[in-house]
This record gives sequence, structure tokens and C-alpha cells, in this order.
Amino acid sequence: KDFAWDHGCQFLTPKSAVVKEMCGSLVERGVLAEWTGTFGLLDARAGTFSEDKRERWRLVGKPMMGALAEHLAREAQDLAGVDVRFDARVTGIRRRRGSLGTGRWVITSKGRGGDPVETLADVVVASDCLQANLVKDLGGASKVFEAMNAAGRRSSVGGSPPSFAAMVAVRGPTGLPEGVAVTGSDRVSWMAKDSSKPGRSSCAPDGVELWTLQASPSYASRIVEERGFTRRGTPEHEALLQEVARDLTSGAREAFASIGQDFPGDRLLVGAPTSHRWGSAF
Repeated sequence: KDFAWDHGCQFLTPKSAVVKEMCGSLVERGVLAEWTGTFGLLDARAGTFSEDKRERWRLVGKPMMGALAEHLAREAQDLAGVDVRFDARVTGIRRRRGSLGTGRWVITSKGRGGDPVETLADVVVASDCLQANLVKDLGGASKVFEAMNAAGRRSSVGGSPPSFAAMVAVRGPTGLPEGVAVTGSDRVSWMAKDSSKPGRSSCAPDGVELWTLQASPSYASRIVEERGFTRRGTPEHEALLQEVARDLTSGAREAFASIGQDFPGDRLLVGAPTSHRWGSAF
């Protein structure tokens, strides 16, 4: 089925005056829109649901969350002359010998089916995404990366934990809340009615609701510890994703059942649930 889910970032809530002003401009230009409805906290152990009645500006991209990144990339290209490359895997980073000022690094990357490309650039490293085997000739900068890795190892979560998200299509309307944070479940931590977000009319046909179910950190960690990081594209990986999708769908049913609500059963599913593994998640 040609459905489309937001299975990563669910929404954004600007807090500072500067970001609020920027988001307001993006809303006016149709890049972002406010997601409204019923939101709250479900305690599966206690069997309670507490609606969040605070005034919160939940913003989503139109028609998908990726629209925000695409818009910012286009602006970077058009206004600042930034070279934005998609579907490129960084295969090496090394310091440019004798270089000063900007462009002091050589980034080796490879697109799908293409030849390796070297680019002179400055480098911004976020979290623990940098793999040690990609780095060469860093000089004093290597101490920075070593410190980042050490800090991750010392943190209570051991760096950015893995996560899973299930994508489920069901016959609707279900009448369930738009967004639900979950505690007391050994499987799910967030359940979102994706198709209730503004601008999603092209993501699913009438009568079909799209749901994103995010795994609890404990569930994701346990699965990775037991099964390891299966390689994408292999039968083992596909089997794992199917198993996780079934687990999270069952977890959603149990969570809603704890407050006397019904999440659609197998007969009301539109196709088999699928899932995605995030290697690192905040």
C-alpha cells in the first residue's frame, strides 16, 4: 500500500522567542501547521488516561515531517549557496594538510550506485554518529572525539539508545486520541494517529487511519541485546522488523485496553504492520 507515516520525529514544540518567530513564519508559508486534537498520558499499569490540557504549540511538517528539512535544505542552497547532498554515505574524514580557515577537512562520500566523491568542508559532529574507522589524520581534533565517546560511555544510557517504530494502517475512524504518551507498558512509549495531522490527505485513503507506535527504551534495548544489529536487507533483519511490528501493535492494544478503549484487531488492519529500526535515537 502506498501509505506514508511520520515514523521519526512526531512534532516540534518551539520554546524560545527566536524559534517561535521562525516557526510562525514557516506556518504562514505553509511549511508547518499546527496539530490539534486530544493528547495525554496513558498509564497502562494504573489504567488511567490524563488529558494534556496545557496550551502547547504542536507543529508538524506538511505534508510530512520531512518537508521541514527539505525546506531548510532548499533555503540553504538558494540563499547561502550550501551544497546539500542526499542519499550520500560518508566513508572517510581526514584533515587537509597545511590548511587554514574554512574547508580544512576532506570528506569522502559515496551516493547510491555512484563513485566516491571528495569534498572540502568544515565539519559538525552530532552525538555519537561518527565512527572511529572513518577518521584519519585528525591531529589534536581526535582528542575532542575521544572525549565525546568517553562522555557517552559514562552517561546513564550509554550514549544514544536504539529505537523501533511500528507503522500500522487500520480501518477507521477509531475515535482514539491523536497522540498518547505511555507509561507502565513494557513495549510502547508513544502512540500517534498520524493521519490526524494536517495536510495528510494524500498519505492514506478515506476510511483508513495511520498510526505510529514507538517502542519503549527498555523494549528496544532488550531486542537489540538479544538479536544484535541485524543487517538491513537480509532475511534476518526483515523477520526481526515483522516481529517488532507485531509486538508493538499488541502493546498498543494492551495499553488502550487498560483504559477501556479498543485499538483495532487483526481483522481491521489494512495490510501487515511494518517497523523501522533507528540505530541511534534521542
